[in-house]
Amino acid sequence: MDSSSLQYFYENGKDIVRDIIFSNLQGKFLEYSINKYYNHLVTVVIKYEKKRNFLYKIKIIADELKGFYYLLSKNEYGAYVVEHLLDYIDKQGFEIIYKELTKDNHFATLSKGKNGNHVLQKLIWRLNEDDLEILFKDQLKNDIFNYCIDLYGCRIIQTLLEKCNVNVINQIIIEIKGKNIIDDNNGIHVIQKLLEIYNIN
Repeated sequence: MDSSSLQYFYENGKDIVRDIIFSNLQGKFLEYSINKYYNHLVTVVIKYEKKRNFLYKIKIIADELKGFYYLLSKNEYGAYVVEHLLDYIDKQGFEIIYKELTKDNHFATLSKGKNGNHVLQKLIWRLNEDDLEILFKDQLKNDIFNYCIDLYGCRIIQTLLEKCNVNVINQIIIEIKGKNIIDDNNGIHVIQKLLEIYNIN
Protein backbone atom coordinates (compact mmCIF):
# COMPACT_ATOMS: atom_id res chain seq x y z
CA MET A 1 0.00 0.00 0.00
CA ASP A 2 1.37 3.43 -0.92
CA SER A 3 2.02 6.29 1.48
CA SER A 4 -1.05 8.37 0.53
CA SER A 5 -3.38 5.40 1.11
CA LEU A 6 -1.82 4.70 4.50
CA GLN A 7 -2.15 8.37 5.44
CA TYR A 8 -5.84 8.27 4.52
CA PHE A 9 -6.53 5.18 6.62
CA TYR A 10 -4.54 6.57 9.54
CA GLU A 11 -6.57 9.76 9.57
CA ASN A 12 -9.97 8.25 8.75
CA GLY A 13 -9.86 4.58 9.75
CA LYS A 14 -10.78 2.85 12.99
CA ASP A 15 -8.39 2.63 15.90
CA ILE A 16 -7.66 -1.02 15.20
CA VAL A 17 -6.55 -0.04 11.67
CA ARG A 18 -4.25 2.65 13.06
CA ASP A 19 -2.76 0.19 15.51
CA ILE A 20 -2.05 -2.28 12.70
CA ILE A 21 -0.41 0.42 10.56
CA PHE A 22 1.63 1.70 13.51
CA SER A 23 2.89 -1.76 14.45
CA ASN A 24 4.01 -2.29 10.85
CA LEU A 25 5.83 1.05 10.85
CA GLN A 26 7.82 0.28 13.99
CA GLY A 27 11.45 -0.25 13.17
CA LYS A 28 11.07 1.71 9.94
CA PHE A 29 10.52 5.28 11.20
CA LEU A 30 14.10 6.35 10.48
CA GLU A 31 14.03 4.88 6.98
CA TYR A 32 10.64 6.43 6.23
CA SER A 33 11.60 9.83 7.65
CA ILE A 34 14.07 10.38 4.81
CA ASN A 35 11.81 8.93 2.13
CA LYS A 36 10.29 11.36 -0.37
CA TYR A 37 6.79 9.95 0.09
CA TYR A 38 6.70 8.16 3.42
CA ASN A 39 7.99 11.12 5.47
CA HIS A 40 4.47 12.55 5.14
CA LEU A 41 3.06 9.38 6.67
CA VAL A 42 5.40 9.72 9.66
CA THR A 43 4.23 13.31 10.25
CA VAL A 44 0.58 12.24 9.99
CA VAL A 45 1.19 9.58 12.64
CA ILE A 46 2.88 12.14 14.93
CA LYS A 47 0.06 14.66 14.57
CA TYR A 48 -2.72 12.11 14.96
CA GLU A 49 -1.24 10.43 18.02
CA LYS A 50 -0.81 13.83 19.67
CA LYS A 51 -4.46 14.54 18.88
CA ARG A 52 -5.42 11.23 20.55
CA ASN A 53 -3.03 12.06 23.40
CA PHE A 54 -1.17 8.80 22.81
CA LEU A 55 2.17 10.36 23.65
CA TYR A 56 3.78 6.96 24.19
CA LYS A 57 3.50 6.36 20.44
CA ILE A 58 5.27 9.64 19.72
CA LYS A 59 7.97 8.52 22.15
CA ILE A 60 8.36 5.25 20.22
CA ILE A 61 9.01 7.27 17.05
CA ALA A 62 11.38 9.63 18.86
CA ASP A 63 13.33 6.72 20.36
CA GLU A 64 13.87 5.24 16.88
CA LEU A 65 15.19 8.58 15.63
CA LYS A 66 17.36 9.28 18.67
CA GLY A 67 20.98 9.83 17.71
CA PHE A 68 20.01 10.81 14.15
CA TYR A 69 18.35 14.19 14.69
CA TYR A 70 21.31 16.16 13.35
CA LEU A 71 21.51 14.09 10.16
CA LEU A 72 17.73 14.14 9.75
CA SER A 73 17.73 17.93 10.10
CA LYS A 74 20.15 18.22 7.19
CA ASN A 75 17.92 16.07 5.00
CA GLU A 76 15.10 17.58 2.93
CA TYR A 77 12.53 15.07 4.16
CA GLY A 78 13.98 14.26 7.56
CA ALA A 79 13.93 17.92 8.56
CA TYR A 80 10.18 17.98 8.02
CA VAL A 81 9.77 15.08 10.46
CA VAL A 82 11.99 16.69 13.10
CA GLU A 83 9.98 19.93 12.79
CA HIS A 84 6.80 18.02 13.57
CA LEU A 85 8.38 16.28 16.55
CA LEU A 86 9.50 19.65 17.92
CA ASP A 87 5.88 20.78 17.73
CA TYR A 88 4.32 17.74 19.37
CA ILE A 89 6.85 15.94 21.56
CA ASP A 90 6.86 16.19 25.35
CA LYS A 91 9.42 18.19 27.33
CA GLN A 92 11.76 15.24 27.93
CA GLY A 93 11.78 14.33 24.24
CA PHE A 94 12.34 17.96 23.29
CA GLU A 95 15.38 18.16 25.55
CA ILE A 96 16.91 15.11 23.82
CA ILE A 97 16.46 16.72 20.39
CA TYR A 98 17.79 20.04 21.72
CA LYS A 99 20.97 18.42 23.02
CA GLU A 100 21.61 16.64 19.73
CA LEU A 101 21.12 19.77 17.65
CA THR A 102 23.28 22.00 19.84
CA LYS A 103 26.26 19.75 20.59
CA ASP A 104 29.63 20.12 18.86
CA ASN A 105 29.21 22.53 15.93
CA HIS A 106 25.78 21.25 14.92
CA PHE A 107 23.82 24.43 15.59
CA ALA A 108 26.12 26.59 13.45
CA THR A 109 26.09 24.07 10.60
CA LEU A 110 22.32 23.62 10.62
CA SER A 111 21.60 27.33 10.91
CA LYS A 112 23.37 27.97 7.62
CA GLY A 113 21.72 25.08 5.80
CA LYS A 114 18.62 25.07 3.60
CA ASN A 115 16.82 22.45 5.70
CA GLY A 116 18.46 22.80 9.09
CA ASN A 117 17.55 26.46 9.55
CA HIS A 118 13.85 25.58 9.47
CA VAL A 119 14.36 22.98 12.20
CA LEU A 120 16.25 25.48 14.37
CA GLN A 121 13.55 28.09 13.94
CA LYS A 122 11.05 25.56 15.34
CA LEU A 123 13.48 24.86 18.17
CA ILE A 124 13.72 28.56 19.01
CA TRP A 125 9.94 29.00 19.06
CA ARG A 126 9.60 26.22 21.63
CA LEU A 127 12.11 27.76 24.08
CA ASN A 128 11.18 30.18 26.85
CA GLU A 129 13.03 33.49 27.30
CA ASP A 130 15.51 32.15 29.86
CA ASP A 131 16.43 29.17 27.69
CA LEU A 132 16.77 31.46 24.67
CA GLU A 133 19.29 33.54 26.57
CA ILE A 134 21.30 30.40 27.33
CA LEU A 135 21.09 29.35 23.66
CA PHE A 136 22.29 32.79 22.60
CA LYS A 137 25.30 32.70 24.94
CA ASP A 138 26.23 29.13 24.05
CA GLN A 139 25.68 29.14 20.30
CA LEU A 140 25.46 32.65 18.84
CA LYS A 141 27.25 35.24 20.94
CA ASN A 142 30.24 36.91 19.24
CA ASP A 143 29.21 35.51 15.86
CA ILE A 144 26.03 37.49 15.16
CA PHE A 145 27.48 39.41 12.20
CA ASN A 146 28.29 36.19 10.33
CA TYR A 147 24.79 34.90 10.95
CA CYS A 148 23.27 38.18 9.74
CA ILE A 149 24.99 38.12 6.36
CA ASP A 150 24.29 34.45 5.68
CA LEU A 151 21.32 33.50 3.47
CA TYR A 152 19.87 31.13 6.07
CA GLY A 153 21.64 32.31 9.21
CA CYS A 154 19.86 35.66 8.99
CA ARG A 155 16.56 33.82 9.38
CA ILE A 156 17.76 32.36 12.68
CA ILE A 157 18.53 35.87 13.94
CA GLN A 158 15.14 37.16 12.78
CA THR A 159 13.34 34.35 14.60
CA LEU A 160 15.44 34.94 17.70
CA LEU A 161 14.56 38.64 17.64
CA GLU A 162 10.86 37.81 17.54
CA LYS A 163 11.07 35.52 20.57
CA CYS A 164 13.89 36.71 22.85
CA ASN A 165 13.92 39.28 25.65
CA VAL A 166 15.26 42.84 25.54
CA ASN A 167 18.60 41.80 27.03
CA VAL A 168 19.36 39.50 24.08
CA ILE A 169 18.09 42.04 21.56
CA ASN A 170 20.45 44.64 23.02
CA GLN A 171 23.38 42.21 22.82
CA ILE A 172 22.59 41.54 19.17
CA ILE A 173 22.50 45.28 18.48
CA ILE A 174 25.87 45.74 20.21
CA GLU A 175 27.42 43.05 18.00
CA ILE A 176 26.18 44.52 14.72
CA LYS A 177 26.65 48.17 15.65
CA GLY A 178 29.17 49.84 13.37
CA LYS A 179 29.13 46.96 10.91
CA ASN A 180 27.69 47.59 7.50
CA ILE A 181 24.97 44.99 7.23
CA ILE A 182 22.32 47.36 5.87
CA ASP A 183 23.81 47.05 2.37
CA ASP A 184 23.97 43.27 2.59
CA ASN A 185 21.15 41.36 0.87
CA ASN A 186 20.66 39.17 3.93
CA GLY A 187 21.63 41.58 6.68
CA ILE A 188 19.00 44.09 5.60
CA HIS A 189 16.30 41.61 6.67
CA VAL A 190 17.71 41.61 10.21
CA ILE A 191 17.63 45.41 10.28
CA GLN A 192 14.03 45.37 9.04
CA LYS A 193 13.08 42.91 11.79
CA LEU A 194 14.75 45.09 14.43
CA LEU A 195 12.86 48.16 13.21
CA GLU A 196 9.61 46.17 13.19
CA ILE A 197 10.14 45.01 16.78
CA TYR A 198 10.92 48.49 18.06
CA ASN A 199 7.95 49.90 16.17
CA ILE A 200 5.64 47.36 17.88
CA ASN A 201 7.07 48.05 21.33
